[in-house]
Amino acid sequence: MVFDLNGATIECNTGRFDFRKQFGEITDSLVKYDEESNTVTVDSRASESYAKYATIHECICCGRRKDLFPVEESLKRCGEIDKMLLSIMPESERETYIKKRIEMFEALLDRNLNPDLNDTFRCSLQTLKEVR
Repeated sequence: MVFDLNGATIECNTGRFDFRKQFGEITDSLVKYDEESNTVTVDSRASESYAKYATIHECICCGRRKDLFPVEESLKRCGEIDKMLLSIMPESERETYIKKRIEMFEALLDRNLNPDLNDTFRCSLQTLKEVR
């Protein structure tokens, strides 16, 4: 998949997977980035709009286009990238995106799916709740 973001090209492989097969009943907003293959996998049940912006987020946050958001690696980086994406997406898509991201971070924390990033997830969750 190729995206243009303010004149910069974001390119990555994309995939869909029903994360219920791995985790049981869980939100449809999970997203996973594989650095080795430069692939973003979004839950197969997620909307096209959410999948698009979640994919862009992963490419910038932890993928090969970290340079597009040159904020020092910190707990706030992930939430700040979401805020930047919200500022460029159509207003009609913002509320759903925020809701799905909140669901995703809550699921990640509740299930402790990536313990090394729990502090970042908490910070991102707080950021999204503030902009909601």
